[in-house]
Amino acid sequence: MSRSWKHTLAPAPDKPHHPGRYPLARTKKATTACEACQKRKSKCVGDEPCEPCRKAKTECKVNADNDGRRRITLKRKIESLELDRDLLVRLVEAIRNDDDHQTPDVLNLIRSNAPLEEIRLCLADGQSERRGSHPKMSRPSPTRYMNVNRIADIPLFQVPAHPWTSITQDDAFVSHLISLYFTWQHSSLNWIDRDLFLADMHSGRLDSRFCSPLLVNSMLAIACIYSDYPESFAVPGKDRQGWQYLVEISDCVRQVLHKREKMIAEANEQGEQMARSIDTAVFGLFSLNPAATLSFQTPSIIKVPKNLNRFPENHDPKDTWIPYPRQAEPVPAHTNCLLNGQLELALVAWEISDYLFGDEKPQIVDLSRIDHFHSLFEKAAANLPECIRLGNTPTPGAMDLHPKPNLTKNHPNSSMRYYHTILVMYGFIVPTLTDAPLHTQTRIKTLLMTSAHQIGTLLNLFRSNWPIECIPLASMQYATIALFTLLDDMSDEKNKAVFVEILITLRALARRWQFAKGMLRLVQLTAIKQEIGLPRDTMVLLKNFEDELWKTGEPERFSSLYPNFALSVRQRGCTGILDEVEMDRFLDEWDVLSVSGMASEDGDRSSKGLGRGGSTDSYEST
Repeated sequence: MSRSWKHTLAPAPDKPHHPGRYPLARTKKATTACEACQKRKSKCVGDEPCEPCRKAKTECKVNADNDGRRRITLKRKIESLELDRDLLVRLVEAIRNDDDHQTPDVLNLIRSNAPLEEIRLCLADGQSERRGSHPKMSRPSPTRYMNVNRIADIPLFQVPAHPWTSITQDDAFVSHLISLYFTWQHSSLNWIDRDLFLADMHSGRLDSRFCSPLLVNSMLAIACIYSDYPESFAVPGKDRQGWQYLVEISDCVRQVLHKREKMIAEANEQGEQMARSIDTAVFGLFSLNPAATLSFQTPSIIKVPKNLNRFPENHDPKDTWIPYPRQAEPVPAHTNCLLNGQLELALVAWEISDYLFGDEKPQIVDLSRIDHFHSLFEKAAANLPECIRLGNTPTPGAMDLHPKPNLTKNHPNSSMRYYHTILVMYGFIVPTLTDAPLHTQTRIKTLLMTSAHQIGTLLNLFRSNWPIECIPLASMQYATIALFTLLDDMSDEKNKAVFVEILITLRALARRWQFAKGMLRLVQLTAIKQEIGLPRDTMVLLKNFEDELWKTGEPERFSSLYPNFALSVRQRGCTGILDEVEMDRFLDEWDVLSVSGMASEDGDRSSKGLGRGGSTDSYEST
C-alpha cells in the first residue's frame, strides 16, 4: 500500500566526508565587470569596490542591466509569470463563457490536486474543441523546485541519523521523517511508545531497548509517503510482500506475549517501561489485524490477546498533537483513550472477520449474525469516552475512530473505521436479498448508502482541515469500498454527487500512491465491465487519470492480493474466485478496457477506442 513513487528512502549521492575538515572557499567571480574594469579591459573579481579599482583609486560602478546571468533569470521569471497569467485568464474565460460542461471538469481537476500543467492542458483542450480543432501540445515533465516550506521547516522531534540508518546522514531529513510518522501514521495506527522510542533514538545507543536500526528504517520508509522532499522519492512496495511481513509480525506478537513477564523482569529498572512498550505494540498490532483481514478478505492472523490491562486515561496535558509540517497550536491527543478505543472496536471487528473469512466461513452469509455484529459494534462505539469524539479531539486518530453522534451539523455521526466495517459486512448480504422482504431490502440499502455518504463527508472533512497527501493509508480502503458500494445505485442524484466527491479524493491519492492508483483503476474497470453509467463529472477525471498516470505496462507493476470488492461479494462460494478478483490478476486481464468506451449517466458513450493503458487520441464529452 505504497504511493507510486514513495516507499523507501532513496540513497543520497555519495559525498566524501572528512571529519573536522571543511572545503576550501572558491575564488569569487563577478557575473559582470564594473565599468572601470571594462574600460581598462582588466579582470574584475567582484565586490564593490573591486580590487583593481581599490588599487587604481577609481570609482567602482557596476551596471546591473549588463549582467547576462541576471537578464536570463529575469527573462525566465517573466516567462513564468506570463504563463501563470495566461492560465488565470483562461480559467476566468472558461468560468465566464462556459456552457456548464468544461467548468466542472476543470474544478474537479483542481480539487484532485492536479498540477498546473494538467489544468492548463485541460483548458486548452476545451477551447480547441469549441473551435473544432485539437491542439498539438507536448506534455512537459514537471520540474521540482526548492519548496519555501522546507526552508522554514522545524521538525517536531530532533533526532540523529547515525547510527540508525546508513541511507542518509542528514539529521534534519531524518528528523523531518520521524516527525511526519508520529504526526500522521502514529495518530491512527499506534503500536510504538513514542516517548520511549524517541529517548532511545536520541541517545544513539545501539544496545537500547526501545529503538533499533530495523525499526527506524521501517518508520522512515513509511514516513516517505507523507513527504515531498526529493530524497524520499523511490520505488513502490508490493502489498503481497507487506502481507507476508504482517504474518511474521503476528507470530512475533505471539512470542512476545508468551515471554512478556520474563522480558519485564529482565528489564530491571525499566520493567514498567517495558510493560508499557509491549502492551502498546500488542494493542496497536491487534487493532491493525481486523482492518487488514476485512480489506484483504483473509482469515485473522492474530488471536485475541488475553489479560491485557487497559491504559490509564489520565489525559496528560503533555500528550498533544500538531499537524506538522504546518505550524499550529497543539491540541490534546488523548493517546491512551484512542489506544483503548481501537482495541474495543477491534475485538468486535475480529469476530466479524473470523465469521466472514475464517476456517468455517459460510457460503451464504446469515443476516441475523450480521445484525448481531452490528449491535455489538454500535454498543462498543457508544461506550467509548467522550474525549475522543471528533469535535473534542481534531486529530486523524479521532476521525478514524470517534464514536458518538456529534451535535454540530458539519460533523458525521461516527468514524470511517465504523462505516467501513458496516459496508464490508453488510456488503456480503446484498447478493442474498433477492427473496428478502421489501422492508429488509430497504433497511440494508439505506444503511449501506448512508455509510458510504458518511465516509465521503469524513474524507471531505479531512481535506478541509489538513493536506490530502497526509491522509492515513487506511482511508484509501475506506474510499474504495464506498465507491464500490455506490456503484450499486447510480440512479440516485445524491449517490452520484457523493461518488464524484470520493473519486476526486482517490484521484488525488493516486498521484502519490501506487496502491491508490490500482484501487482507482479497479473501480473504473468494474464500472466499464458491468456497463454502469457514471456521472459525467467523473469522465474527464478518469480520462485524465488514464492519460497522466496509467501508462502502458502499468498492471505489471502490481503484486497485490487486494480483492475487487464488487465482484468478490457477488461470487462468494465460487471456487477460486478470490484468486480471479485479486488486484494484479484482475488488472492484467481487464486492463484492455478504456474510459473512452465507458457509458455516462445518460447512456451515451464516447468513441470506443481500446488499448492497454486506456490512452486514446479522441474523447467526446457527453
